[in-house]
Amino acid sequence: MSTEPERTASLKAHLVVTSAAVAAFSPLYCLQALYPAISTRFSGDVGLAASLLTTTTLALAVVSLISGRPAAAHGPRAAVLWALMSTVVSTVGLGLADSTSILICWRLVQGVTIAVGLSSLISSLGMLAPTGAASLASSYSTGIILGGILGRLVPAALMDWGWTPAFMAFALIQGLLMAVVWWALPRSDMSEDRVVKLEPIQQWLKSLLPVFRNDIPHLAVGGAVLMISQAAATSMVSIHLSQEPFNWSTAQLGLLYLVFAPALVVVRFVPGLIQRIGPLWLQVLATNLLLAGLLTTLGGGSGQIVAGMAIFCAAVFTSQTVFAYLLNTVDPSVRQKASSCYLASYYLGASIGAAAPATVWNEYGWPGTVALVVLVQLAGAVLAFGFIRRRQSVLAESHRDGGISAMPNAGDTRQP
Repeated sequence: MSTEPERTASLKAHLVVTSAAVAAFSPLYCLQALYPAISTRFSGDVGLAASLLTTTTLALAVVSLISGRPAAAHGPRAAVLWALMSTVVSTVGLGLADSTSILICWRLVQGVTIAVGLSSLISSLGMLAPTGAASLASSYSTGIILGGILGRLVPAALMDWGWTPAFMAFALIQGLLMAVVWWALPRSDMSEDRVVKLEPIQQWLKSLLPVFRNDIPHLAVGGAVLMISQAAATSMVSIHLSQEPFNWSTAQLGLLYLVFAPALVVVRFVPGLIQRIGPLWLQVLATNLLLAGLLTTLGGGSGQIVAGMAIFCAAVFTSQTVFAYLLNTVDPSVRQKASSCYLASYYLGASIGAAAPATVWNEYGWPGTVALVVLVQLAGAVLAFGFIRRRQSVLAESHRDGGISAMPNAGDTRQP
């Protein structure tokens, strides 16, 4: 039975993870519902709208390769807080942007700050609650969901005030969340005690490949496929609904992303399901739900599109919670690097997902986007399960040789 100080520490840990994830992630999709406003202010088309997300996710993918270094060098507390402060500054810059080039520059900056913030946060779940990583992974996904809703909804809902006032209000909300994290984030275990001496950056980058190949190949593939699917579907559905025969307004498009809300409930059950059926089978279930949700959107009516996207989003964040949990089962000595590899793959997938649908949109529209995501999901499943089988074969051989004491299986809660 936990003591009062332990319960307080646990509540603070969940508050930190949720608040930091919301603040760090919220800028990523903040322009996604603003296609009409971007068209007016910057004379942009579908290509510009897609490139604004691709710019940020490409920066995320590249910077993620070294995003674990600030936390390793200065401690997760300092890394998270500096990343959140920089995020607030970048949002202010976005609101003051008056040209496409300046807008793109600030989107690049946001890619850097999001990478450092999320990498530092996701690799520190085990430090915040060594025995409750699965529960904190659920809070991390909750924060990502809330951040996605906040980032899409607030600028869109306030756009009637004007571009700059809407983003100033958005930056204020991010600043308040940063203050919460500053107050609740532990000052001991998360700072100087966790600082390590870093190898040179060339050696760091060289050492990422073995971590990718030996520790997380299935997670890297899974993360990339997940973000290709999410970026493609959530970007193009807003364009789909802004055009004939729906003609949704900017405010309506912002409200569309409340389809993420049911996922807030779903992810709270994920830790229990991980313990009950194992991460592998839970991921199989999530993939099937994702595909079912997308196919539902082809019914034609806006109600079916909204319902299908709600199912799709719940499945996406179930998968994301599973991946965050599995990352924290990786050997602590390489966890920062594993987090960097995973996030690099994850946001490389987002870059592809943001840009790829534009190649089929003019001819095939929304059905073409759905078909593209289905193909990516099927190909990713084949690759990921191939990596899992190979890993299990290696573990089985080690077991026969006496190298390990047990063999993980599909119902085990450890990394398969």
